[in-house]
Amino acid sequence: MNDIKKPSGIALIGAGLPRTGTLTQKLALEELGLEPCYHWVNVIADLDQVGLWDRALDGEAPWEEIFNDHRSTADWPGGYFYRELMDFYPEAKVLLSVREPESWERSFRQTIWTMCHGETLMPLLSRARAQVDPRWQRYLALVDRMFWGSQGTFAAGHADPAQLIAQMLEHNEEVKRVVPFLKVDLGLADEANDVQLMKPIDTLDDELGRAQQHRIFGTKMRSFIKDANQAGISAIVDQQFEYAERIRAAGLVPIMEPEVSIKSPHKEQAETLLRDAIHERLAALPADAVVMFKVSIPNEPGLYGSVASDPRVLRVLALSGGYSRDEACALLAQDPTLTASFSRALLQGLTAGQTDEQFHAELEASIAEIYKASARRELA
Repeated sequence: MNDIKKPSGIALIGAGLPRTGTLTQKLALEELGLEPCYHWVNVIADLDQVGLWDRALDGEAPWEEIFNDHRSTADWPGGYFYRELMDFYPEAKVLLSVREPESWERSFRQTIWTMCHGETLMPLLSRARAQVDPRWQRYLALVDRMFWGSQGTFAAGHADPAQLIAQMLEHNEEVKRVVPFLKVDLGLADEANDVQLMKPIDTLDDELGRAQQHRIFGTKMRSFIKDANQAGISAIVDQQFEYAERIRAAGLVPIMEPEVSIKSPHKEQAETLLRDAIHERLAALPADAVVMFKVSIPNEPGLYGSVASDPRVLRVLALSGGYSRDEACALLAQDPTLTASFSRALLQGLTAGQTDEQFHAELEASIAEIYKASARRELA
């Protein structure tokens, strides 16, 4: 235990709307080690927090005061500020929880909307309490401001179910647009020296121009390494870094993806050559550079730890690379320096013939398994 540094700061930002299973998320995140998780229930339990959130709505950034020793957020009010929290905690993941629109609207209207606008016993008691309890009155004012007022999530209207649903869907799409990546490579060239370089990316300048217009965060480009050939691997890394420099100059974050084949007869040697070549090129980057890597899960756990700890490296991601989901998760769980970025393993078990319920159950199980294997651990 003495070898492990206690993590600090928000590691996961929940951007899903209330009534999308956020209390369950809180419990699950805490079970996975991202504890404590800040949720709306924190505000209700400590009404002195209301003033901090009012300050946030006024444009301040009291995040360290609010979150203190918290490691994750779910629900509002944290989700309301997911963009600001992404800026303040740049290494945090963003989790968007969703729900079938009509089901969500019924749940939201029967709970949060009714407590604010209904005429049943509970909302009437809540308003009566506000008349004699100034702290509760400030709390209700915060709810109004954050949900229904001019700054509110549902400022465009909430009387009609269609209004709530439209704004819920727009919120979800906005979250998805905030951290987009763009694939810029044009495929792989023919094999030479046991590797496949990228084909020349002659469209890169045009792609970067459009990416800037659409506020794309970063780019991804893939090369392929078949065996431990030093000349070939050096050429792969040189090409990746040359394009990465142009991408950085355009203000985007490059994800360099030099994949090592899991079928390589000398996979471990190829991975060591790759790591060393990356180190050599990293050393030449300016101190303010920001790059990312996406690599095959190495045979030696922690092989890329020195890359991940470089202050210019935002994250080192792991691709599943042809491993089954169970295999990839088992390998990833042994390596605290990597974060999952699986595609093939994520989609394993999903078919067009499944019912919606079967499809969602399989996808949720896949996400849970990958997340558990990828829960970020900090090295000393």
